[in-house]
Amino acid sequence: MLTHLSIENIGLIEKQELDFSAGLTTLTGETGAGKSMLMDALSLALGERADFGLIASGHKKAEVTAVFTKLPESVMTLLGEMGVEAEGELILRRQLKGDKSSSAWANGVRVTQSQLQSLGEFLLDLHGQHDSTRLLSSAAHLDILDMFAGHPKQLVALKASHASYLQAQKDLEAARTRITNREQEQELLTAYVTELESLAPKTGEENTLMQERSMLMAAESMGSALSDASGVLGDAAVPALSQADTLLSGVNGVEGEEWETLIERMSSLHAEADDVMRDLSRLAERSEPNPARLEEVDDRLHALRSLARKHRVEVKDLEELLPKLQADLNGLETLGQDIASLEQKVEKTFDAFEDQCRKRSTIRGVSGQKLSAEVEHSLQDLNMKGSRFAVELERMDSAQWNAKGSDKVTFVLSTAPQSPMQPLSKVASGGEMSRLMLALKKVFYANLPSMTLILDEIDTGIGGATADKVGDAMKQMGGQHQILTITHQPQAASKADTHLYIEKSDATGRMVTSVRALNQKERIDELARMLSGAEVTSEAKKAAEKLLSAG
Repeated sequence: MLTHLSIENIGLIEKQELDFSAGLTTLTGETGAGKSMLMDALSLALGERADFGLIASGHKKAEVTAVFTKLPESVMTLLGEMGVEAEGELILRRQLKGDKSSSAWANGVRVTQSQLQSLGEFLLDLHGQHDSTRLLSSAAHLDILDMFAGHPKQLVALKASHASYLQAQKDLEAARTRITNREQEQELLTAYVTELESLAPKTGEENTLMQERSMLMAAESMGSALSDASGVLGDAAVPALSQADTLLSGVNGVEGEEWETLIERMSSLHAEADDVMRDLSRLAERSEPNPARLEEVDDRLHALRSLARKHRVEVKDLEELLPKLQADLNGLETLGQDIASLEQKVEKTFDAFEDQCRKRSTIRGVSGQKLSAEVEHSLQDLNMKGSRFAVELERMDSAQWNAKGSDKVTFVLSTAPQSPMQPLSKVASGGEMSRLMLALKKVFYANLPSMTLILDEIDTGIGGATADKVGDAMKQMGGQHQILTITHQPQAASKADTHLYIEKSDATGRMVTSVRALNQKERIDELARMLSGAEVTSEAKKAAEKLLSAG
């Protein structure tokens, strides 16, 4: 339930704090007073796409805060997924800045616009005049019926079966395309396999070749260095270490850890020098320049890298590529068998999809009859006596079936006993469309948990006794849900538990919009104004008092 709304610098609203209560709240005011700005502000708080033109002239930012209590379980689940803590209260804040940036928070935690929108869908249902226009669309009729029918898991199964069928068709088409190009593909794969088998790449081979190439490239300078180093060690260092080792080892009668350690170190140096001499000699023999081997290594590296580029892989992956290409080549041989298997899969997935369509059609048929009866009953209560409403279900051609099934749903209406049932677009006036939408909402929300509904001029195009009936319907809904309605009809406004008045003034030197709750006397004056216009007569006041006492 919406309990508080704070608005700052939205359109003509400079600063406004509003408290809301349960039941039916009506908002009235003269045309152009700014009722739409109030709805724009609330829509922003609930994730509507940012309209930076709403920022009041002369200000750099605008902000809206909406507070909700009695949060439904669906909202609590969403908040948990977002990492937002809530203990019975949710504060949604939205800020727009003149630099075209927008920010949103839920209980102080930064959230995205789409996350805010997701929360808003479970917190509030805002009906505007465009919703009545949407009722003319057959696509909307299908969605409305499915929403009423429920069984969401079956809808998920229907969508999944349709996706499986489309994928099977796609796989079959791809296989058929491969058969058409099989001969050319076989030639190409055979050439690839032959080339890879001939080259026989090995994992890690590139690194080994690169190391050998580095040795071969540096062979001449390495050989010279090895020879010189060997000469220095052989002529001076090794004989000197040998002589020192002999001198120290020849001393007898000396004991002590330090002396013994020194003799061991000298002996190790002598032995290590001998090993180094042998390694230098061996490497010197191997380090003779070998241009022929260098050319072989370069050719091999070039061949490996060229083949890797051709197949768009790394050289290290070439060895694993061969069995894959061989499997693809073998697969072409059995492609005919695959086609038969894929055709069977298409048939099987279509049967499963058709079965799900049939199940949904059955659900829609039963729910359509129930919806027709309940809406028709509601229309009688809304002063559309003799009106008949029905849900027509038509099975489409299989080529038109989609993720929503095989049905076309059309709402038909007759507004007079002798008139034929026709699609809404051909029979319903603006006022009738508004009442039809209200009748649908009464039916839909009768069994739903309490939430907030905003009805924006849903009583457009009606008056008198009909407006009184519409007010009664909204009052009845207000017993279960929080209803906020913007109206120009005094009969409907008189039914409200709370009456808010929206007015425009220039007391501060610039035109501003403000909202305030009316007391009993002010309500009478406002209802009288709505009844009689600019000049409020005593008769209008008496009529207003009568409306309030009857409401």
